[in-house]
Amino acid sequence: VSVTDYGALVAAFMYTATTNLIAAAVQEDKDDGNGMESKSTATTLITALKLALIVGSIFGIILGTSGKVLLKLLIGNDALDPVVFSAALRYVRIRSLGIPAMVVIGTAQSACLGMQDVTSPLYVLLAAAVINFFGDVLLVPQAGSAMFGGAAGAAWATVASQYAALLFFGRWLTTNVSDGDNHDGKKRMNFFWKSKRNDESKNNSEDTNNDDPVVVNVTQGIMELTGNSKAGRTRRKEFLKFLASSKLS
Repeated sequence: VSVTDYGALVAAFMYTATTNLIAAAVQEDKDDGNGMESKSTATTLITALKLALIVGSIFGIILGTSGKVLLKLLIGNDALDPVVFSAALRYVRIRSLGIPAMVVIGTAQSACLGMQDVTSPLYVLLAAAVINFFGDVLLVPQAGSAMFGGAAGAAWATVASQYAALLFFGRWLTTNVSDGDNHDGKKRMNFFWKSKRNDESKNNSEDTNNDDPVVVNVTQGIMELTGNSKAGRTRRKEFLKFLASSKLS
């Protein structure tokens, strides 16, 4: 556990850098008025995830191939029980398979923090913890299987939860979100906030439209006001509101 978890701190620089870069990109998009396009943020996020996958893969390969040496350096005793040492080495090598997912997850979580989204990582990591728990319950008691039980089982449960969290983050980034009538169908990769610039443009457009001459169908208005059909009830209410808010000359 010390070799894998503490060794993973080597990749911690990725998380800090991602948070800062994403926060800067978000602010840049807001200042440039990109709004829903979020070009700089999306580009920064994709680049960070690709780099995290590369760094995680390299670190996983190094950890898997040098696990024996690292364990000997950590234990510092060649007289250790070979059975215990073999179980520890097996644990390290299995955990090394999940290092790429772990680094990508940490990067995605840092990106969420840079976008001021703290709830999404919470849900993803909570789901991963549940998977890890049930994996431990199912695999650890299988002491008869050296490859899938005991310490190895705990390692497999952790790796499974890491890749499950990776899939959850991928699903979160690529699914549609709904944030009002004008934001349906937007991908989270291109949608991270409500653009104030878009709201201002919309208001300016409405003000411009209000300056245009208003054409009123008087005959239709009289029918709407004097009629009593149930089907026209909504239209009458809307027409009355229109008359109350319009300036007729």
